[in-house]
Amino acid sequence: MTVLPNTALPTAGWATARGARRVAADAAAVRTSPTAFAAAVADGIGDTGAAASAARFAVAEAVDAAWRAGVLEAAGVSEAMEDVRRGLHESGLSTHPLDVPLPRPAGESLPQPPAPDVRRAHATGSGDTTLVVAAGGVPQWFVAWVGDCRAYFLPENGPATLLTTDHTVGRYLRDRGVDANPRLDLVVTTTARKGGHGVARGAGPGRLVLLTNGVHRATDEATVTRLARSATDPAEAARALVDVAVEDNAAAVVVDLR
Repeated sequence: MTVLPNTALPTAGWATARGARRVAADAAAVRTSPTAFAAAVADGIGDTGAAASAARFAVAEAVDAAWRAGVLEAAGVSEAMEDVRRGLHESGLSTHPLDVPLPRPAGESLPQPPAPDVRRAHATGSGDTTLVVAAGGVPQWFVAWVGDCRAYFLPENGPATLLTTDHTVGRYLRDRGVDANPRLDLVVTTTARKGGHGVARGAGPGRLVLLTNGVHRATDEATVTRLARSATDPAEAARALVDVAVEDNAAAVVVDLR
């Protein structure tokens, strides 16, 4: 278990936990100023050191890139995603392309993962991650994501609102009326290296929560709401969230927006 309260602005904190995995492959990062923030969590794909390296790189680069691009603009989180993708492709953290073909209903256009980098097509090993990054300030902030990392917003009163949509085969099929096996929720359709990212905008004061799937798959939205509000200190709330993960790696960031 790792917990780090943010010392520059004590309204943000994060926590990670390894669970029953061999490698701690989830990561989190936060950067704040008196008027703005950037934060990210990543879930390395696989129980390997390369997956952990990809996740650590992704959160650090996403937060720095969002800050450089302008945390108060939607372009900031999108540029962060692109910077992470470029960095992973330029590094030795190579991955294999997604092998799961997605059904395509007639007349529908669904963005598909790009072709693998030919120069790395025969590279061995793995090093990819899912990721969610958020940046902005009050009253407006933005979220971008790939895979099944999630962002929730808790207004000062009321339940949590899910801002993201899981990029998984299971979610894809259910959105099209297919009763998908829950195991397909474990197969992501986008990652930090492949596929398009989603973007959402949020506004207003409250508590923003970023989670990897080790947390949200172990509980439900009502519990996320309760745990995220279980402590005044965001770092303590983040620790309560990752404590529900028993079998999987977990990471959480909690940011208070006042």
